[in-house]
Amino acid sequence: MNANIFLTHARNRAKRVPMGLGFAFPLAVVFLQLKAGAQEVNLGTANDFAVLAGSAITVAGAANTTSINGNIGSYPTPTITGLGNLVLNGLNETGDAGLMLQAQNDLSAAYTQAAGLAPTGILTGTGLGNLTLTPGVYFFASSAQLTGQLTLNDEGNPDAVFVFQIGSTLTTASSSSVVTINDPTPSTAGMSVFWQVTSVVSLK
Repeated sequence: MNANIFLTHARNRAKRVPMGLGFAFPLAVVFLQLKAGAQEVNLGTANDFAVLAGSAITVAGAANTTSINGNIGSYPTPTITGLGNLVLNGLNETGDAGLMLQAQNDLSAAYTQAAGLAPTGILTGTGLGNLTLTPGVYFFASSAQLTGQLTLNDEGNPDAVFVFQIGSTLTTASSSSVVTINDPTPSTAGMSVFWQVTSVVSLK
């Protein structure tokens, strides 16, 4: 299994993605509000998961303070700590080994696809907070940090795709967010966002 992390935020869902989730995912794979399209990174069966981990999931914080909309699972290490802290609007698929194996295989392929894309912008050493970005592939040679608000400009394109390639860790500060502007319709974000992270993701 890849010891990597892959997050997505996809089109046709909420416009604002709050980062105050209280998660730490070492050697895990995380999805946020996902929906893959034909011209995007192909997630396969992994698209059915909101959180898909390889070496366990830890949910921090007080009971009922974190919500996930979608399925979760961890394989081959089927450990989930702090499940009682979570409001899960989906299924815990950890016990279905066959389904989990296929999802992890599809995830590995998606990770490789995202990592192999040619960058259109280099952001190494640049904080993501207070940036406004247009669709493209953004590369960090090492870690990436989000403090405050990252704005993604869809430019009215219902097929807009953003990919972030991060060579080390991704860390978000409390109350950080990702918002979209110039969406195809007033209530619908016309974008998909993929975060290909080599090490640990910490969402605070």
